[in-house]
Amino acid sequence: MAFVSLDMSFLREEVTRLNSNMTEFNSRLTSAEERISALESQDAANQSQAEERSKAEISRLRMEFNEREQNHFAMDLELACVAEKPGENTLNIVIPCARKVGLDLTEQDIVSAERSGQRRFAAADGERVRPRPVVVRLTRRSLHDELLRAARVRRGVDTSGIIDGELRRYYFNERLTPLNRYLFFKTREEGRKKVRRVEHHIFQDIVYATNRALLKCVAVVVVWAITLGEE
Repeated sequence: MAFVSLDMSFLREEVTRLNSNMTEFNSRLTSAEERISALESQDAANQSQAEERSKAEISRLRMEFNEREQNHFAMDLELACVAEKPGENTLNIVIPCARKVGLDLTEQDIVSAERSGQRRFAAADGERVRPRPVVVRLTRRSLHDELLRAARVRRGVDTSGIIDGELRRYYFNERLTPLNRYLFFKTREEGRKKVRRVEHHIFQDIVYATNRALLKCVAVVVVWAITLGEE
């Protein structure tokens, strides 16, 4: 009996020691899991920050590239809405168009003049296709600015006396990068929407403020103004 009691006591001590070891092991395992979780969270945060930094750097590089590309176009213009014909000489188009708006260009003032973009073919339904613009590079920035100013003053000029066929109004525009062209388009669209909303509110205010006899005259004026703004 004494030996059995001694063995039982020894067994209890072993079990107690094993329980203590298991408790310590579990504690260490929990601590290790917490450290791993913390490292994973930190790694995820670092990765997220790295991705944000990469995106910011890519955006910065894109804007820098866009700015440099636009600076490269400092002496470039686009001649738009002039009909395109096979075998045409673009210099014989650009020079008369410039002279018609009031600037006497010569061949020596032009570095290059060529159609830009993929050639456009007539639609199957006969719908008129917008011709490709002529990209013109001038020798001096002063000519570029002077031609733009002259074109803005003489709006509405057309191709009569320049090329045969259907008469079209043509325009000299600043040559823009794809990004700046998109921003210009969106800005112009937003501006037109705001103008239309303002005109609508003005029209409503006039309706309430005038009598029936005056309303007909006001309606004619406002419709004319809205139509003019959409052109």
